Amino acid sequence: MKTARAPRRQDCKIILLLLVFLPVFAFAESTETLSNKILALNQQIANTTKDLQQEERNNANLLSRVQESKDALKAAYASAEQLNALNGHLNKLREQHASLCKDWRVSYAQTVDDLLTKAQNEKNPKQKGVLGKQLQDLQKQNVRLCADSTRIIVSQEWRSIRTEPYDGPQEIKQKIRLLQEISREINIHLARLDQQLQDFRKERKTKERAEEFIQESTLFTDNVAVRRADTALAPLSAPGDRESSPVSDIVTTGELYGKEQQEQFELQYQQKKKELLTQQKDLTQKLQELKTRAQQLEIP
Repeated sequence: MKTARAPRRQDCKIILLLLVFLPVFAFAESTETLSNKILALNQQIANTTKDLQQEERNNANLLSRVQESKDALKAAYASAEQLNALNGHLNKLREQHASLCKDWRVSYAQTVDDLLTKAQNEKNPKQKGVLGKQLQDLQKQNVRLCADSTRIIVSQEWRSIRTEPYDGPQEIKQKIRLLQEISREINIHLARLDQQLQDFRKERKTKERAEEFIQESTLFTDNVAVRRADTALAPLSAPGDRESSPVSDIVTTGELYGKEQQEQFELQYQQKKKELLTQQKDLTQKLQELKTRAQQLEIP
């Protein structure tokens, strides 16, 4: 039986050299690979860092804009709340003003009537003129405080309402209710318009009576001055030289209810009333058409 041959010395040397140098070759190849990988990663890190820095700047810019937008939005909300508060406060003030003017007109009418009666019964011309001046002052005060400046306007949009072939019972009902409401509004405006004319004519009459009272007191004062001059045998002074009496100075130069103003007011009254009556007539005709259509659809 043959036994295994022992390795030769030369073979052992070759094997030993391989064991020594093979790890070195393997390590050198791994280092080069790692080096390339590291260099590549370094480049990626540099590029990513650059991109990150750019994105940070963009983000900061966007955040600042967002903050500005938030601030502007907050300011807009605050302004809207302030507007609502002011509108609410203004409406309350107007309600208070309307309520006070309602009370004022009642008191004003009573006071005017009392002054007119008192001035008519007054025997002293001078005192009659003082009462006339009080009436004038009161009228001016009424214009400043609570003059009726209500604008009588009715929207014309209702004219576009008509019966359509596709209208059902519900649509017809809604249109009828809407036109009936507008009709009531027109009637209110007509009544208010007539009241405005009555008030204007009454104020005009009051103004005329106040002027009459003042004129009477002025004539009385002038006559007294003339008689005194005659008694003293003194020459009559020129109109510009004579001192005006306190009563003659109170004659107003402003025309609150002058003839021209009265004619203009009554002309506007006639035009506005004619317009409202025309609208009411057209509205009644349109309502009748809708009611006929409702009967056809058997709407109760």
